[in-house]
Amino acid sequence: MEALDYAAYRERWLSHGYAASHIITEECWRVIENFLPPAGHTFEAGSGLSTVLFDAAGCQHVALEHSGHWMQWLTLFPLTTARVIHAPLVGKPPWYDYTATMLFGLVLIDGPPARIGRAGILSRISQLVHFNSVIIVDDAQTQAGRKLAKAIAYQIGFEREYFGNGKRDFIVLKRGCNE
Repeated sequence: MEALDYAAYRERWLSHGYAASHIITEECWRVIENFLPPAGHTFEAGSGLSTVLFDAAGCQHVALEHSGHWMQWLTLFPLTTARVIHAPLVGKPPWYDYTATMLFGLVLIDGPPARIGRAGILSRISQLVHFNSVIIVDDAQTQAGRKLAKAIAYQIGFEREYFGNGKRDFIVLKRGCNE
């Protein structure tokens, strides 16, 4: 697959008034492109520019979103292969009210917002991934992001690889990474 024109998608996204500080970085997207599964089944906790990019890449993509505001926002970007599912947050720690019906080759954890927390995925991650899946934990510049990635890696036996410069970081979890 040819690399998407990230800059064009980013510019279009920003032209609608959304802050650049809350979108997936180009570095993260390029890593994701390298790991897109052949069958194209991808999953995203949260939604945003990354959802639009997964759609443009032709992935059979499922994104969970708890915010009605975000659901409305995404209508500005007609999606063809991606589905955004409204899933309220439930439980303690909170997580999306969603039951997976399949396993995904790539999982991006970029929601719910960090102020709410993402630890709720720990009770659901094994229902989303298979042996060869790749998981991307965004916002790893935070202690909570790094702690979450470590807990997931330990729980399912994946290794971690850290990317970033301390400002907009992410961690790749998969079999056979170099930690």
